[in-house]
Amino acid sequence: MSHRLAEKAAGFLLQVEAATSGSEEGVLESFTVRDEPVTGFDRLSSPERQAVEGALEKLTRPAELNLAEQDALEAIIIPDRRPVINIRDDDYEIAEKDWLHLNAPDVRARLRPAIPAIGRLDLPDHPSIPYAGTAFLVGPDVLMTNRHVAELFATGLGRRGLAFRPGLAGTINFAEEDRRKGEIFFRIDEALLIHPWWDMALLRVRDLDPAIRPLTLSRDGGAPGASAPDVVVIGYPAYDPRRNDIDVQRRVFNDLFNVKRLQPGKLLPRRPVASFGNEVEALTHDSSTLGGNSGSAVIDARTGHVVALHFGGRYLQTNYAVPAADLALDSRLVDLGLNFEQADEALASADGGWSGKWRWLEGDAGAVESGAAVAAPAEPLAAAATTATVTVDGATWTVPLVITVRPGVPVAGAASTGAPPAGRADEAFAEKMVEPWHEDGYGRDGYRADFLGPEVPLPEPTDPGSLATLEDGSPVVPYMHFSLAMHRVRRLALFTAANVWDAAEVRKPDPERKYTRAALSGLGGNDVEKWFADPRLRGIDQLPDKFFTKDRAAFDKGHLVRRDDVAWGDTYDELRIANGDTYHVTNCSPQTAGFNRADGVVNWGELERAVLAQGSSQRLSVFAGPVLADDDPWFTGVDAAGAVRVRIPQAYWKVVVAPDGDGLCAFGFLLEQDLAGADMERLDFEPKWASSMRALTDLEARIGRLTFPEVLHAADRHGTRIAEAVLDGIRR
Repeated sequence: MSHRLAEKAAGFLLQVEAATSGSEEGVLESFTVRDEPVTGFDRLSSPERQAVEGALEKLTRPAELNLAEQDALEAIIIPDRRPVINIRDDDYEIAEKDWLHLNAPDVRARLRPAIPAIGRLDLPDHPSIPYAGTAFLVGPDVLMTNRHVAELFATGLGRRGLAFRPGLAGTINFAEEDRRKGEIFFRIDEALLIHPWWDMALLRVRDLDPAIRPLTLSRDGGAPGASAPDVVVIGYPAYDPRRNDIDVQRRVFNDLFNVKRLQPGKLLPRRPVASFGNEVEALTHDSSTLGGNSGSAVIDARTGHVVALHFGGRYLQTNYAVPAADLALDSRLVDLGLNFEQADEALASADGGWSGKWRWLEGDAGAVESGAAVAAPAEPLAAAATTATVTVDGATWTVPLVITVRPGVPVAGAASTGAPPAGRADEAFAEKMVEPWHEDGYGRDGYRADFLGPEVPLPEPTDPGSLATLEDGSPVVPYMHFSLAMHRVRRLALFTAANVWDAAEVRKPDPERKYTRAALSGLGGNDVEKWFADPRLRGIDQLPDKFFTKDRAAFDKGHLVRRDDVAWGDTYDELRIANGDTYHVTNCSPQTAGFNRADGVVNWGELERAVLAQGSSQRLSVFAGPVLADDDPWFTGVDAAGAVRVRIPQAYWKVVVAPDGDGLCAFGFLLEQDLAGADMERLDFEPKWASSMRALTDLEARIGRLTFPEVLHAADRHGTRIAEAVLDGIRR
């Protein structure tokens, strides 16, 4: 059996934790076919399936594996054995049975202190790369990350002549957790060291909060020993659609990316891997990681110390990490005051295999053998697993595959000139993006079912599991005078429900106040509306403002609940809160300008105007949303995490409900690309809206994802004698 095959087979057996048993039965048990397969096995071609099955059958007889079966070993993963855990307020709680022991008080006491010292490296001034990777504190003001991460915004190698790229500087964000409010930002002041051998770099952080304590770097991490110890990777995994199976990612990471997570796994033996032109002996581990984990701390659960620096991985195979024990042998790192375990200068006097690279960098040209001198940094093989090469304005950059940023957030200790960095051409400096005024308390009642007198319940989704949820598990997101439900995969509202009233007494409750759009929103004459995410929902469940501002002018920010519809109240404050709530991105849907803007033709904007005109004499309840069809066309744009593909709805629906004596009347509309319209009995719509009148049963069939309450079906006037008379009059 070849050395390569032996290494692969041994690594595979360790990964499934069957090495100690040595039995074929134990290995096969790990690959029992489940009702909901998460490995992608069901999508393999027949020859690929045969190779996988053959590899499994021969794992105890590796010499008999053919080439196809050898390759199949690299296409198997056990995601349900390596979960990804939410971190909230610097704490965690594990529910997965294999890892419950990490909840033990003694283990938690070791792991929790590490969480606050691990942050996300943001690049707010980069034209296309706002999020670089992960870093963690290893000295009083020193951060450790990967070389390939640092080189996104810094140049140079070694300790001398390091500099930030023109116009670029990084910040470290120690928060950015799931549903955590507030950020903890500090400025990266300088690049201290970019290692010539390991994929490692050190950065100095400015004005750091002394309450954030450095992590301890282990000197005892060279090999895992007889049994694979538990480790946790803590970092910021980012969505990676190019290299990893999308379904596996969504299931393992629970559709939550770009925030701090705890990822348990096993520390595995060293393996050689190419990195920046060097063949390094990296530690390996099997935690579930993604691109944004570059620079994450690999922490030994037995000690709470950093045993390694994660720098890359290969999907379905293994992850690579820089051993902290090897870094402890580098006197240059010890001299910088890194927090090594049991610091001993004698132990740091013998450099490893990288000593020749250091001496060459520092002037001893004969220290490196002929042909092995350090030239321009080569792209690392392992780093390619977490980066991609792109061209921006004629320059080539190595960038992370998935990135995120929260632009506009103040940076602790940072000074601002108010002018763009030299050489930067960014339209953000040509116009001021401002969030409309809004109230952050979120004590909202939302849509009122009894607003019209008779109860008008919300629509019921046919697949409740498709909806995003609040922290209490509710899928209904309440705002002032309206509510909505978000489809978590499409990242758009499945439906909205609004209480509409246009009576004079509630439109201007305080005659001394101004009620223009600008006055209510607090925007100046040169300000541009910047819509904002709802902090009660995950970012991955919403399309951010950036999607609509960086969409090549393809779409308007189309209100699903019209601002004017709900901007009413008994007091000025109530009215203004409702106005501000409509600027949440959850209320936005991609609509072309010709469809969204009211200009006298039959389109969405004109229908909104026609609906509000009826609200001056009576209250209305209005339901609306996009038709989220499975065959909607794709649009490639950007969101806060980088490139994104989104299906764009081709049709929108609206149901208008009004009092009708002691009962109700309801009319449904469906507007498509042809922009047809319909008139509505009792609501006195113009004849141009007639052709888009729809029965609610037809709307349900077309929408396909919800059902209207029976009270609306009973109130539906479509197909009645009165409705036919209206249509006949329009035809005549």
